[in-house]
Amino acid sequence: MKRLRVGVIGCGYIAEEAHLPYFLSCPRAELVAVADTRNERLVAVREKFGVKNLYTDYHDMLKGDLIDAVSICVPNFLHSQVAVDASEAGKHVLCEKPMATSLDDADRMISAARKNNVKLMIGNSLRFLPNHILAREWVRKRKIGKVYFVRAQFASPGPYGAPGITSPFYFDSEKGGGVLFDAGAHLVDLLLWMFGDISKVHACVSAYKDEINKADDVASVSLKFENGMIGEIFASWVSIQNWHLMTDYNNLQILGSEGRIYSDFWGPYLHYFKEKSLVCRLKGMIKVTPVELDPKIPFAARNYAYEKEINSFVNCVVKDEEPLVTGEDGKRALKVIIDAYRSAEG
Repeated sequence: MKRLRVGVIGCGYIAEEAHLPYFLSCPRAELVAVADTRNERLVAVREKFGVKNLYTDYHDMLKGDLIDAVSICVPNFLHSQVAVDASEAGKHVLCEKPMATSLDDADRMISAARKNNVKLMIGNSLRFLPNHILAREWVRKRKIGKVYFVRAQFASPGPYGAPGITSPFYFDSEKGGGVLFDAGAHLVDLLLWMFGDISKVHACVSAYKDEINKADDVASVSLKFENGMIGEIFASWVSIQNWHLMTDYNNLQILGSEGRIYSDFWGPYLHYFKEKSLVCRLKGMIKVTPVELDPKIPFAARNYAYEKEINSFVNCVVKDEEPLVTGEDGKRALKVIIDAYRSAEG
């Protein structure tokens, strides 16, 4: 079986945590090249992951037939141009979320992929967690009746504590920085995937750190879905110490006319209560673990989601199937984020 030859563009935190290790472990993929403008990062990646082909200019990596696909892990404001260049070179594209920083750039990415008959997938890893997949299934089966409210909240270390995140773009909203572009992209995509399109957006964003003046590090967004549901999103960056204290705060809460679903943001647990269930009436909230993951392994569920995302991208290319998170999906999520920022400005 021919393996998909992949090059990773950008060797920062998300590449090292998710893309590089799981392309290496994917049986249908072969990690053959990396590109980064920082030579020291290339040397570090070669030493840690054993990648032989190193490029300081990704255009050189796109030439010829060394690779079949790219994984884009550069800062948000660079996503679009890199994706268009890759598509025009005939390479399939996995792009980190958010897919772009403007709707025009998102359209350019989608158009380039279609024109060149390549796959374009956006890296929203939360869709691959079994507890969220089960929550979506139960919502569609009306297990808790008619859903009328959802709240998604995420306290992320972001650039305040996660090791390896040093890029200044995080603090510049014009370059796609800010907590809504960062953590909010996960939450918006998850809610769109579960509940459908959003018709109204109202947001408040701020920065609680005095030195932050060009981006947001805390955001609250109120949503109304086209099906009449109401939703809320809360996202913030916190220090790594506070993040460890707030892991139980990261969750998805769904209220229905006949019960409630509570899904851990990073998995693996799903809790639910159904008023017509005798078991629930006797025991209260029931905890379900769709996939057992070792609680002693740090970030086991997060890494599970990354692995499934990478495998999904490889399989969609190899089998010539529609990506689970399409460019159109990425654009829908981007529009909600942009609408939220515009609302906050007003």
